[in-house]
Amino acid sequence: MKNYSAHGINDFFICCGYKGYVIKEYFANYFLHTSDVTFDMQNNQMEVRTRHAESWKVTLVDTGDETMTGGLLKRVERYGRDEEMFCFTYGDGVSDVDISATIDFHKKYGKSLLH
Repeated sequence: MKNYSAHGINDFFICCGYKGYVIKEYFANYFLHTSDVTFDMQNNQMEVRTRHAESWKVTLVDTGDETMTGGLLKRVERYGRDEEMFCFTYGDGVSDVDISATIDFHKKYGKSLLH
């Protein structure tokens, strides 16, 4: 997501299947995870000292444990219906793809973009 964000893409749809609740809990507590925080246990208080949050909008979609690629696209379609284009990738890969160049290539040749 940070790589996409570096290319100006900050709106994400995450397909949640197996253990999707862990992903939801992570994002529900993202602000806390990325901040310096002081907990005053005696007074039951929390103070956020310094925060760092990404400029992301993240939609988490329950897509099921067994859903294949086409089904994933179908289940998130309603949330991105108004988008001019979108990128689609799996989160378990590691690469150094130049996302901006890939998008520009597809725009130049008028092709649909699936990444």
